[in-house]
Amino acid sequence: MDDSDKSTVFRQGVKESIKKLEDSVLHLSSQIQNVNSAINSVKTSSMNATKVVENHFESAKKEVIAALETRMVFLLTTIKEIETQDLEPLTSLKQQLDGDLATMKNSIQEGHSILEQEDDLVMKNEKEIKKKLQPLQKSYPDMPCVAQNLSVSVEDSEVSNIVEALQRLGDVQMLGSLQIVELVEQPGGILVQWDETLVDSESFTEGSVGTQEYMLQYCQADNKVSSDDVFSTIYQGEQMSYLVTDIEPHVTYTFRVCGRSGNKDVKWGPWSAYKNGVTSLEPHEWSKKDCKNEKRISIYQLSNDRRTATKVFPESSRVLRSRSMSYIIGNTITFTVEEMGEPSASDVIGMITQYCVIDNKQVLQGPECVGVNSKGIIHVNGTNMTTRLPPFKRGTQVSFEAHKVSGKKLRVSVSVDNKEVTLDWPIQNEVEKLYFAMCFGQSGWQVTIG
Repeated sequence: MDDSDKSTVFRQGVKESIKKLEDSVLHLSSQIQNVNSAINSVKTSSMNATKVVENHFESAKKEVIAALETRMVFLLTTIKEIETQDLEPLTSLKQQLDGDLATMKNSIQEGHSILEQEDDLVMKNEKEIKKKLQPLQKSYPDMPCVAQNLSVSVEDSEVSNIVEALQRLGDVQMLGSLQIVELVEQPGGILVQWDETLVDSESFTEGSVGTQEYMLQYCQADNKVSSDDVFSTIYQGEQMSYLVTDIEPHVTYTFRVCGRSGNKDVKWGPWSAYKNGVTSLEPHEWSKKDCKNEKRISIYQLSNDRRTATKVFPESSRVLRSRSMSYIIGNTITFTVEEMGEPSASDVIGMITQYCVIDNKQVLQGPECVGVNSKGIIHVNGTNMTTRLPPFKRGTQVSFEAHKVSGKKLRVSVSVDNKEVTLDWPIQNEVEKLYFAMCFGQSGWQVTIG
């Protein structure tokens, strides 16, 4: 390898490193946004709880003071009524006694004045004087029965009970909440999972109904998430997870979820904390450039956002790969046979690290390939396995799941319609990603990825 080639390889390595660093920056930025969202959620929850406590206790304080004042006024009014009731007969008797006492005192004074008068004058008015000096022949009512001493009973224990009740007023509890618990990267999508975190609490009564319906919304994270207008509903139903596919790779999205129980007349509950997610994985798509041969004849036609490929030109076994190495080691990938054509020996759905060319003809039954043909025969690097899987039919689902055994060996599980075979696949170079591919000889075959 000359210096120019070394420089090219080195620069390509630098570009790949930069790409990985950019993806890491994107993921870290998304995580920071999630932490900030969680912090804001905690602060908002605390602020709302504080307002509830302040408003409740301010209202309770007014009610308690009003109740105390009402009770005090009642007791004072009762005392005044008893006082008035007791004083009324006493006042009447006192007025009568005071009047009679004054009359008798006046009579005494007049008697003393008479004694100082001349006898002739006294005798002249004898009858009138005797009448004035006659003691009052009058009876008075008995002393009225009165309360005399009022007793006010305010038990200290009652006050203590009230104080204790006030000291127990209100409670702060960590109640259950609906939150997004995980965002899982998928090729061209994000799997959003949520859950209701329940905490033991006396607030939960027996027979209570949990959330039965959920609504998931999302928007691009660079929008102002404080506005409800930027969010779009992408799922509404009973499941607690949803695969969001209508997104772009390397773009951060903000998700939120809410729930409700009972029928549709029940209002939706509060939104969860915002959760940001991003996928750096390209979507699973068939390669458009592989659809035509060297003569520019269309061998395959793509539809359904390039997820469905249909063989349209017969008698050609051209391989159709994925647009990129979108399969990540450790995941599962599934193909569905939507339509069938005439079977041929070259019919294969599989995984490859590169094209396999034999006698100038592209095939999926050579080195660096693992696949299963339409008859259920498994091929590993061009070698047929003895164990067979069911043959393809309309609606057949074919799945592959690969895991690393060592640097140059993968353990692959291949299943057709739920019957599975696990095998070891030696490869030339260590890989993290793979192409998926298919090859059919006759027209009419239609396969969808995902």
